Amino acid sequence: MSFSYSFLIFSGYNFRAVIAFLRFASSNSIKCYIIARDQNDPVYNTIYSNLVLIRRKDETLNLELFEEIKGLLPIGSLEKTIVLPSTEALNRFLIGNSSELQKIGFIVPLVSKSLYEMISDKETFKNICKNYDINVPTDLSENLNKFPFVAKPRHYSINNEILKPPYLIHDQDEYDRFLQTENPENYFYQEFIEGSSHYLLFYFSKSGSIESFGQENLIQQSGGRSIIAAKYSDVYLHPVAEKFKKLFQELSFTGLVMVELRKNEDVFFMIEANPRLWGPSQFFLDSGSEIFHKFCRDLGINVYSNKKLNFHKLYFWNGGTISTGIVFHGDGKFQFLNYYPSFLKSDIYLRNDSLDYYFKEIKSE
Repeated sequence: MSFSYSFLIFSGYNFRAVIAFLRFASSNSIKCYIIARDQNDPVYNTIYSNLVLIRRKDETLNLELFEEIKGLLPIGSLEKTIVLPSTEALNRFLIGNSSELQKIGFIVPLVSKSLYEMISDKETFKNICKNYDINVPTDLSENLNKFPFVAKPRHYSINNEILKPPYLIHDQDEYDRFLQTENPENYFYQEFIEGSSHYLLFYFSKSGSIESFGQENLIQQSGGRSIIAAKYSDVYLHPVAEKFKKLFQELSFTGLVMVELRKNEDVFFMIEANPRLWGPSQFFLDSGSEIFHKFCRDLGINVYSNKKLNFHKLYFWNGGTISTGIVFHGDGKFQFLNYYPSFLKSDIYLRNDSLDYYFKEIKSE
């Protein structure tokens, strides 16, 4: 008995990663069903709007929603539906309800709850990295009066309350505001590492093979938010990449994972890891990496690529520069200003399938 495969994609969050995967799926004739966040979901301004199966009533994730979705899928077909692991909130729900979701009929392409949290939670992964001789920023337990420093949440959530992202604290006033709004016991503190910013990208196959790639981040939204511009990085060829390969393999990890690194005076420091899709996924697709190909092959979907790696591709998200502060990493300002036309041509939304959204995003601010 042979099966066909489809993906269930929750849109509206981490949309840059979502549209990159939709493009990949479209080019490989993989069926997708989209769950729209609301009537303002960006997907409605793309050619993929016809793939919307249902619009969510609210942001709640529960088994009733998945049962409703299952009832809308083709009945009696030999189709297996995989839930795309696109956001942290969705993934946490999926791993916490994987058995029930499988009974309903969905495939959850994630590792166990304990392993996922071990990697995704910042403090536990920091401690694991230390055991593998991987540099991490120095922990600060006292004398939090030397600025700047970073306050990172120990866990994704405490008592079902999702904690805020890391705080980069520049001065005493910012520290005072942090103490007024957050419980300091829920955070740990590290020195802030100056230098260039890199993403080390992996797919660990169940067969043991590894697909890896790297990007250097040139511009980022302030507050450690989304990447705006990036270029190729050979960090995946550096000895530090081998340490991470050994780490993840010895943990028996399989799947997608991105490790954020900072390079200071030729030394790489681990900042955090995200075992899910990441926003600039379009960059590795444009560059010819087979990360999504390996992901699909592991699930039984036959996809092939004759592309060779192109080290000259760029990543850019023009909309990310609007109504937000930006931070340049390394020589990002020089690179961006000198090659702006090339960056603009690489914009993630300035493409035929999403032109309407590109202009809406630019005009809306």
